Amino acid sequence: MLTYDVAELKRPLQAQPRNNICGDGTLIIEDDSVLFLSIFDGAGHGLPAYRVTQQALNYVEAHTNDSLNNLFMATHEYLRGTLGGVLGICRINKATAEAEYAGLGNTAARIMFPQTKKFINRGGILGYEITNPVVNSFKLNPGDIFLLYSDGIKDHFDTNEIPGFFTLSAAEMVRFIIENFAKELDDASVIALKVEND
Repeated sequence: MLTYDVAELKRPLQAQPRNNICGDGTLIIEDDSVLFLSIFDGAGHGLPAYRVTQQALNYVEAHTNDSLNNLFMATHEYLRGTLGGVLGICRINKATAEAEYAGLGNTAARIMFPQTKKFINRGGILGYEITNPVVNSFKLNPGDIFLLYSDGIKDHFDTNEIPGFFTLSAAEMVRFIIENFAKELDDASVIALKVEND
């Protein structure tokens, strides 16, 4: 039986002293059959970005049963007139480990160790202009680590070169990534998922 160790962490940009408002947001919803992961990066920083991020994730949370394509298009319409932002979503069937991912804008998703795969997002800003997202279907395997993160994380990092990284818990992984790969001049957020045999 597969188990899923999942954690999230976010951090506001560090360039402004005493700033404690993060314009990134994460969403993890888990029930007996489905694990739903989402990340949203509101345009800009500070309170305005935080507000649109909360608005977007509240909408996504209320519509997690929609197809990913429909959810992206509906969220786009819902955010018209706001600052907008970018979005990544992954839905996983816990029993079969079959998953689907879609992203728009400069969020990122990839599978690390033992297989390696980086997913490509379509461009666009929800609330302004987007194209239909590409929905990627794939299967997770025991030992896989799936990362979903905003552009506040440096994109060119290689966890294969970090001794012991794959032995960390998901909570330790997100903390390590934020501490070592988050950009000082941007909000940063990351979700880590480890797939394990019970």
